[in-house]
Amino acid sequence: MAPPLWRLLQTTDSLFPTGAFSHSGGLEGLVVDGVLSGADDGERAIEEILFRCFARIDLPACGLAHRAAAEGDVARLIEIDAGMDSLKAPRELRDAGRSLGRRRLKVVAAPDAYRRAVEENRSPGQQAVVTGIHAALEGISREEALLAYAFGTASGLVAAAMKLLPLGQTRAQAFLSKLGEDLPARVRSADDIALEDLGAFTPVLDIAAMRHETARTRLFIS
Repeated sequence: MAPPLWRLLQTTDSLFPTGAFSHSGGLEGLVVDGVLSGADDGERAIEEILFRCFARIDLPACGLAHRAAAEGDVARLIEIDAGMDSLKAPRELRDAGRSLGRRRLKVVAAPDAYRRAVEENRSPGQQAVVTGIHAALEGISREEALLAYAFGTASGLVAAAMKLLPLGQTRAQAFLSKLGEDLPARVRSADDIALEDLGAFTPVLDIAAMRHETARTRLFIS
């Protein structure tokens, strides 16, 4: 059997059959709106999404879920799930988190009571929460879980940018390495954020994502 960390990395990868490859995290909406046009723009946008949004909502929620799952506190898991779900204003981004989380939940470890709550639509099943649960129940440390989740999200955004913008493979890998230098510190900061302090202010991204819902042509679901 593969080591727990390997399984976490595998299920976090965009190639895993959750449909992650079909989501751009809002990048396509920014391209369609003319906010992004080149590789430099794409890199700046990915940093904004990761550090001003993901690291303020999804990443800390993953850490909070890891703690709650380790303690067997299903009520707390449902509370975290609902809290972070409510902070995703654009329907596409909110639904993307639910879809990825629910598909992942079908193949990873989770408390039966939480799984039933998601199946009965009493909890949204956001990907960040499912990731934290999976890692905790597999005995993976919170720091490793958050780093793996951050890498999977970062690599997915970079892969989407390569399809939308003139961003080549060599530059994309160099950019991922640069992100990797910053992510450990971001993980530590995110792990200190309480549930009531989750939140981000990214109006340009939110508006672009909302407009993307009615775009006439789309390469990505979100």
